[in-house]
Amino acid sequence: MRLWCGLVQDQNSTAGTPKLAIWQEMAFLVATISVFFAVEVRAAALRSLWYDELSTMLVSSAPTIRALFRAAPVDGNPPLYFLLARLCLHLPIRPEIALRLPSIVAANITALLIYLFVRRNSDRIFAFFAMSVFLGSELYIFGAIEGRPYALLLCWTAAGICCWQSAAHGKGGRLALAGIAACMAGAIFSHQYGVIYLTVPLVAGECVRSWRARRIDLKVAGAALAGATSLLITFPPMLHAQAGLLKAIKDSPVFWSRPNLTFLADYLDTVPKFIPNLLWMIGLPAILLYIVLPKRGSSGELTERSQWGRVEDLAVGVALVLILPIMLVLTGLGTGYFWERYGIGSALGVALVCGLLFSWLNKQLPLMKAVVFAGIPYCLVVAIVSLWLSGPITGSPGAQSDPLFVSAPAGEPLVIADAVVFSPTWWYSDQDKRKRLHYLSDISYAVKQPDFIPEYSLMLEQPYGAPKLDDYKEFLAEHREFLLYCYGMPRLEWVKNRLSDDGWHLIPIRSEGPHELFRVVGPDSAQR
Repeated sequence: MRLWCGLVQDQNSTAGTPKLAIWQEMAFLVATISVFFAVEVRAAALRSLWYDELSTMLVSSAPTIRALFRAAPVDGNPPLYFLLARLCLHLPIRPEIALRLPSIVAANITALLIYLFVRRNSDRIFAFFAMSVFLGSELYIFGAIEGRPYALLLCWTAAGICCWQSAAHGKGGRLALAGIAACMAGAIFSHQYGVIYLTVPLVAGECVRSWRARRIDLKVAGAALAGATSLLITFPPMLHAQAGLLKAIKDSPVFWSRPNLTFLADYLDTVPKFIPNLLWMIGLPAILLYIVLPKRGSSGELTERSQWGRVEDLAVGVALVLILPIMLVLTGLGTGYFWERYGIGSALGVALVCGLLFSWLNKQLPLMKAVVFAGIPYCLVVAIVSLWLSGPITGSPGAQSDPLFVSAPAGEPLVIADAVVFSPTWWYSDQDKRKRLHYLSDISYAVKQPDFIPEYSLMLEQPYGAPKLDDYKEFLAEHREFLLYCYGMPRLEWVKNRLSDDGWHLIPIRSEGPHELFRVVGPDSAQR
């Protein structure tokens, strides 16, 4: 409460703020976050765990903490999320909720931190707007109910820039510097790209602040560097465990997910649905009007430091907006692999810039406040509806609920062609059904295909309880006839074509949309 009052008083230092208004502000925040928390828990409960989340489950469920630390580098991420998930898995709740609970909590804390960051130098309506834009973004919606460390990474990033803001504005002193170091370490222990996520906005903000002050604040730089030493703990074991996979990615001439400019379309997922159209219709004309119309005189409400604080905060937000292309460049120079979640930090940046920019425009165009008033409920409604629908619609990443899969003749070996589908299907099957499920693995063949990461990862995770993989040649030597289920993702289902090329006969049994079920019969004895 003291922190909150301090933030509000800093914004309204000339007139003060009635206590009733402060409590109303807090009540609205608590109510909003409570609603989102409840809807997110519901969505988490309805969605089955998918391939990547099952990797989180395997590591988090390791028999001992030592085993967890050995398994985490195989997953490719530092141990913090796995430790938090391990604690949550001991709670008397469904494993789907428990595994995702750290993400749900982290995502909502991030929303509050966005509010606090924008609120310090602007009116509360623009802080609410920034928070609502973040809550409504597609990247947030998926990150908040996913048992992976992306929401936790955002949380540490948001906390880090808030600590930097306190240090830059002369608030917090040593506590703020300690917060920067702790948040840098937290981001690094959450994700292998954590050091990039927090360094980029801190450098941007410090560049503007140093230019204004004509000096470099070595204390902030020292705090960030102190936290960055965490890389010495997390990076070497991850690099060692992932060395073979990373080499295979670099050596592959047909790998499907190379960093390229088409991934810039992910910016559309950093805002609520239809917002890009509204920006063209409202945002661009507003900026043009600001340029054309005569400017108002300064109201004298803000000190020179506060005015510069706005510029520094905006620099931080813009730097985070650019996380997506920055990650494209860095992964292009490094791993050669890009996944859309790597750019999730841009959703945080877009939210901050929306709040700060509309607050700035409102100084010359008071109409902006009316636009923001309309935007807040729109973003929140879009977010709640999207979260409400995300559970049942996308709740079956495996094949166990597919009527075509269920209709497969019982008692016969069933090969699932897609590793991403195989893992959750195996997980949600009972022991008897698991015995008949197979995935045919041949890493030397897989690495020549466009998307071999799922199979390679399952191979690495075999010692930690991943579904058993069958050697392609050994399985065919023992089974002359079996069933083959294809989910409809050709880049992951190369076994279908390989069987045909090897002389095996694929007899269609049934198909529904992209899903196919075959009976596979071996070649005659002469061909064999």
